[in-house]
Amino acid sequence: MRVAFGGYEAWRTGAPAPLSIETSLPAGFDDFFRTYRYLVRPGEEYWLIVRAYHEGGAPLLPGEFARLSREAEPQLTEFAPIYFKTRERLRAVNLDRWLGLHHMYPEFGEGWSTLRREALCYIVTTRDLESVGRLLSMFDIDIPVERHWTKERPGGKPAAILEIANECERKPSEILFVDDHPEHLRDVSSTGASLFWASWGFWPDTDPEACDGYERLGNIAELLTKPVFVER
Repeated sequence: MRVAFGGYEAWRTGAPAPLSIETSLPAGFDDFFRTYRYLVRPGEEYWLIVRAYHEGGAPLLPGEFARLSREAEPQLTEFAPIYFKTRERLRAVNLDRWLGLHHMYPEFGEGWSTLRREALCYIVTTRDLESVGRLLSMFDIDIPVERHWTKERPGGKPAAILEIANECERKPSEILFVDDHPEHLRDVSSTGASLFWASWGFWPDTDPEACDGYERLGNIAELLTKPVFVER
């Protein structure tokens, strides 16, 4: 939230990103941000939320958000390096405070120790490698760095799934992919991987229709009970 707002201000004014993670936010921004956070995929799309707030806070809908993202591609491309630089600055000033802004979902944490014993796990994310490494270390999630597919690798999540399948000498259809965003699931569907919706993530459980066609997981341990997992 603070990275998004600070980065937008740096983009808008041309001034350096704020150094303090405690920089005050305008009234109502935190609620507005939390309401629409689930729509964002890559970090540069936070630009759309902050802009919408500055323009009066009109509601954002999933289909409209995707259209706005396409229309604002030049601005998002310009904003992306500023956004990640803002994150780096805030993290460098107070790493512990930055880490403290993140929390483990119990729906994941409680099943992770079992899953890691039963499956070869990769993380495929639009976050940057440095942030992923810091967070995994804090949460004691021991996925080796060579299995971190972050924003630095080209091609997005579908390309990652195909590369992982090749690396593991498996068919893409033998990969089980879990994500909380229906657009990521839709993108990866082209690979033939088995798809599971992480219902505990950012996408609201009040809008399950958006995830129709993808098997719902109430927690990560449920993956171990699925026939498609047992068979493989």
